Amino acid sequence: MSVREGVNGDSAVPDALASRLALVRALEAQPLAAGETLWDRARKLSELVEAIGPGDPPPNTVRVREAGWRKWRTYTKALNLPLLNAGSGPLVSFVWWLAAHSLDPDTIANHVSGAVHHLQAEKVIVDPEHRKLAAAALRKYRNSFGKDPLAGRAHPAMPDDIAAVVEACPETLEGLRDRTMATLGFAIASRASDLANLDVRNVQRVGQGLIVTVTTGKTVGVVDVPYGDHAATCPVRNWDAWIAESGITSGRAFRKIDRNDLIVGKGIGAQAVCEILKRAGVRAGLDFTLTGHSLRSGFATAAFLAGKPRHEIEQQGRWAPGSKALDRYFRRAERWKSNPLLGLGL
Repeated sequence: MSVREGVNGDSAVPDALASRLALVRALEAQPLAAGETLWDRARKLSELVEAIGPGDPPPNTVRVREAGWRKWRTYTKALNLPLLNAGSGPLVSFVWWLAAHSLDPDTIANHVSGAVHHLQAEKVIVDPEHRKLAAAALRKYRNSFGKDPLAGRAHPAMPDDIAAVVEACPETLEGLRDRTMATLGFAIASRASDLANLDVRNVQRVGQGLIVTVTTGKTVGVVDVPYGDHAATCPVRNWDAWIAESGITSGRAFRKIDRNDLIVGKGIGAQAVCEILKRAGVRAGLDFTLTGHSLRSGFATAAFLAGKPRHEIEQQGRWAPGSKALDRYFRRAERWKSNPLLGLGL
């Protein structure tokens, strides 16, 4: 992933990443010492990397792993099994037990992964063959699950939905905040946490639009946001208006607004973002619940249907190349884009 400097030098780069950038820059600026070979430099770099460590995982990954470990503890207690046991029987029956509690396949996969992570952290050896058996049990359950692969997930908010949200926003500071969150959130394929943690310093204004640096969460990176085709739904124009009207010059970009249409506090959390978007969706008369993830899945779906190249979609939404999550969005859209009934004259 490329790294671009923020508004204030490296201020847009997360601390954990900044330390690694500093290491590379220091070595780049340091010539080989007398008698030092290229192999000596490689060994030195390995020692430094090991000293820094891999860094902390994203908060959402930590939450998913903790949820899986809690389920594992509950499961082993319910079935009178030893907690620190990763045999084939316990792992496979963990999948069955979760399925018996009517959990969907993706949630089960997350719980198994979280349980395995914590078992390994407790120095339990998890045989890869046992994991394969658990994965096979999960595949069998997934094939018989009989659900839309995106059922239970956030409904994608398409451009027409975003336009409806914008049109329904009142001409108040709160309304301006809501339409800025909706349009910018769609443009950067955001999660609720991305909007909650967005700092003013991480949005750079340039002639072509905005350069937004997402610094926290599961998918960090730099996103270019050009001007939109329509003034009302243009994320750049809405951002400019919000910054001008709110008077916010530092800190979190989006804040709570009270009944008097006044800004309160220094920021909002991801849950508050979800509530704001949900109210905006109800106000617009959408026939689904608008969430933070609706913006992310909506961008992916709309871009796919518009024929945008996959690598460009991945880059804009900070998806890893070959992302399975992105594939799910594409499959749902493809079902209707290439349905064999289309064009038959019904």
